[in-house]
Amino acid sequence: MQKNFRLTKSSDFADIRKHGKAWSNEDLTLIVKSSNLDMQPISRFGFIVSKKVGNAVVRNRCKRHMRESIKQFAIRKGYDLVFIARPSIANKNHEEIINSMHKLLYSAKLVKC
Repeated sequence: MQKNFRLTKSSDFADIRKHGKAWSNEDLTLIVKSSNLDMQPISRFGFIVSKKVGNAVVRNRCKRHMRESIKQFAIRKGYDLVFIARPSIANKNHEEIINSMHKLLYSAKLVKC
């Protein structure tokens, strides 16, 4: 994922968590906030996987799956999105993570069908 599509600052994460709207399912929580980028309307993404999910190997695998999954969706521009993984995601394969992300993005009306 290119650098301009990533959320990296902890202040960005805190702002999105405070002012964003959230959707949840059994594996993930999605928090969405309208982006403040005036020059270039893009959507930026951040992923949070806590230590409750597992050790470093499991957490990084989950983040890799989520980053790869997000590339498959045509997401509307102009939003900042944060995906927060729940412990149940550690037992899911790539296809199940894609389906879980699709359900959240569809319920947030950020992706068509």
